[in-house]
Amino acid sequence: MPRHLALLVVLLGCSPHPVDPRLEAVEQPLLVTATTSASWSRFSAAAVDLDPDASCDPVLRNCLIDTDPATAATLPGILWVQAAPGPPEPTLDGAMSALGVDLVRPWDGLEPPEWEVSGAGVVASIWDPDGPDIDHLDFGDRILRAPEAAPGYSHATQVGGALAGDGAATAQVYDGWGPRRWAGVAPETDLLFWLAGGEPDLAFGEQLQEAINERGADLGSFSYKNGIGGVYDGLDSAIDGIIRADPEYIERPIPFFWATANDGDEEGFFSLADYAAAKNVTAVGATNANDDSLAEFSSMGPTADGRLKPDVVAPGCYDTLAVQVEVDEVRLLDADEVVVERWSWDVDGDVEGWTAIHDLEPLTASGGLLRTTVLGRDPHMHGPEIDLPADGVSTVEIDFQAGSASWAQFFWKTDGGDWAEERHLDYPMPGTGQIETVRLDVGSHPEWTGQLLQIRLDPASLGLTVPEDGGGYVPNCGTSLAAPMVAGVAALMLQRWREERPGAEAPPPSAYKAALAATALDLVGESSNVNPDLGVPTPYGEGPDYATGHGLVQAPGAVEAFAAGLVTLGEAAEEGEAWERLVELLAPGRLNVALAWDDLPGQPGADVVLENDLDLVLVDPDGGEHLPWVLDPDDPELPATRGVNGIDNLEVVTVPEAAPGLWAVRVTAARLVEDAQPFAIVAAVDGTPAAVFAPEEPGDDDDRGDDDDGTGCRCRSTGQGAPNAGLGLIGLLGLARRRSR
Repeated sequence: MPRHLALLVVLLGCSPHPVDPRLEAVEQPLLVTATTSASWSRFSAAAVDLDPDASCDPVLRNCLIDTDPATAATLPGILWVQAAPGPPEPTLDGAMSALGVDLVRPWDGLEPPEWEVSGAGVVASIWDPDGPDIDHLDFGDRILRAPEAAPGYSHATQVGGALAGDGAATAQVYDGWGPRRWAGVAPETDLLFWLAGGEPDLAFGEQLQEAINERGADLGSFSYKNGIGGVYDGLDSAIDGIIRADPEYIERPIPFFWATANDGDEEGFFSLADYAAAKNVTAVGATNANDDSLAEFSSMGPTADGRLKPDVVAPGCYDTLAVQVEVDEVRLLDADEVVVERWSWDVDGDVEGWTAIHDLEPLTASGGLLRTTVLGRDPHMHGPEIDLPADGVSTVEIDFQAGSASWAQFFWKTDGGDWAEERHLDYPMPGTGQIETVRLDVGSHPEWTGQLLQIRLDPASLGLTVPEDGGGYVPNCGTSLAAPMVAGVAALMLQRWREERPGAEAPPPSAYKAALAATALDLVGESSNVNPDLGVPTPYGEGPDYATGHGLVQAPGAVEAFAAGLVTLGEAAEEGEAWERLVELLAPGRLNVALAWDDLPGQPGADVVLENDLDLVLVDPDGGEHLPWVLDPDDPELPATRGVNGIDNLEVVTVPEAAPGLWAVRVTAARLVEDAQPFAIVAAVDGTPAAVFAPEEPGDDDDRGDDDDGTGCRCRSTGQGAPNAGLGLIGLLGLARRRSR
């Protein structure tokens, strides 16, 4: 029996009570579940007696009813009574929760909004193949620069919204959907937009120079590719120099976050975008927001020269397949609300000419409902051929219910053109399990003209809900959304850094990478699709891998590392000379220590592009050494092992069950090509950042700061700003969340 249920048994003094103790004794929507031995017909009939509008699922043996917990507990054969679950939603909500962003930037509900942390004062620079909708409500007046005469497509608007949209259009665009529902990660960050690859009078390098030197960009987000294969080319070498702040052109270093590309399902390993192969870039792959699984399209490493990429992953899709859909009626109405065409499936077995075309189970008709199940991301169901003047139809009404929330789309075909993106409307499907009605104002659409020949329903468009051109929202998937989300987390990190250190220099790009990797949630599992290189799903095991990098970004730990002075900056000045600091654990825990450095530009096409080679070792309280994770690029499906890493400029040592005591963090320069090499160190215990301190600091308890605060370590100043006075709410919430997963 699970520990929490056993505890409940003890508290109640007998067998487990059927009512979730968190419920209040008031009438409310509930989900009641029957035991496997109970009579289903008797149970469901009793549920309907309690609530005539009850909705029952014989497969899952549960019913949604509206009553109070005590009454629900009287149902015959009751197993459990709980609050009616909110439907899973393919929106930015899910992505924010997966990243832990909802824990660090809750909104107080006021207008104008006041966010706990929001990226305020940070300038994010976005490079994209097109320009944004500068009039979208979600951007307010925060777009400081947009390219002139940019191609028209929603990609830049979606990317900008994922990073810094404030959700202002949510309630205005979709009545009944909560305010600020679809806010991005850093909703008060200012934005600069540039056309990827350069503009007519501004080459790419000149854009970078202007963004950083003249317009105050604090970070860069890039959601496009130039090719795949992860080849370290001349442009990658130049980008590494830009990130290090090439003194001839760039005044200060800023971090770059780059989407890995969406070719993993077609190309397998080595499908990384060439741009994302730059050493100093933080390359970001994509997961599904609802279950943290690898998004099937997410491009994978290694780079062509064998380095680990992606560095981390973040939500880029929302994968809820097998969505059950039931359509009750479709009506076409004229301007006077008179029905001119109607499908109602009143005769069992007669689908009335409707056909499942793609990613749907075959359609069936029974009980006045057209039924099907969505099996993929691009489902189509076509209606029969019709011949109506489009100007005779002003409104389309659709009565439907869905097993879980998603988006849906309505397409039409006329004598003026076949199915096309310009002839469709999007609408949200709440996923309540009850019949809902949507009204689509087709008459005002500019492409609703000529003779109407056929209509089509796409009953579930799965993805993350992001702003689109024209002021609304649209579901979409891609690493293009994952990268700006991580850039948004970086904006939150930088805001907290500045609040704690007014006037101090921003941390180097390597500090962001170290903090994100050290506090990431390690993902273990396998992809839902078949890897073409393996003939089986892509495995990703303990430690880093070429599919998920060092894991799923977790905002609470990353932000806490920057807020509480838990980033340690060091320098390797001579080959063979060891730099050493300590981490103290007061209780066993999973210890992660990340070392990152912004390396010199490498030689394009070289077998090894790493220039300055640093080595990280952890020494346990008994003197045992623990080496970093390493991977084998010749067998990319194999799990990570431990060894000496001589190719990556991000190294992580993980000790799953680190013993209490003093742990030494040792960095040694195995090779220095020229100059001293600065680096960043971040340590984390169970995902929460921990203090790293110098061995010569006083060792008594009074000088070490706070005692154990739930992280299994003592907290103390690292000399990088304000002393760490404890984890605070953000760190504790992040820790609690990880332990509950």
